[in-house]
Amino acid sequence: TGWEVTELRDVTVDPLTPGTVYFSHTEGIRKSTDGGDTWRDADHGIDQKYCETLQADRTQKGRVLAGCVN
Repeated sequence: TGWEVTELRDVTVDPLTPGTVYFSHTEGIRKSTDGGDTWRDADHGIDQKYCETLQADRTQKGRVLAGCVN
């Protein structure tokens, strides 16, 4: 995924969108819509990029809850 991705913190899969995976790391959140073949940033609008935990919303596809710290 790149040299800047270190210290993977959490992974979640969107149960309503097959092949969509999210992970958090020390520099933010990344998203794949092709089962992990390619990744892009998915942390736009989040001030605190260090996210310890992620959880995909089971009622709304594409929505992820993130627990971030300073």
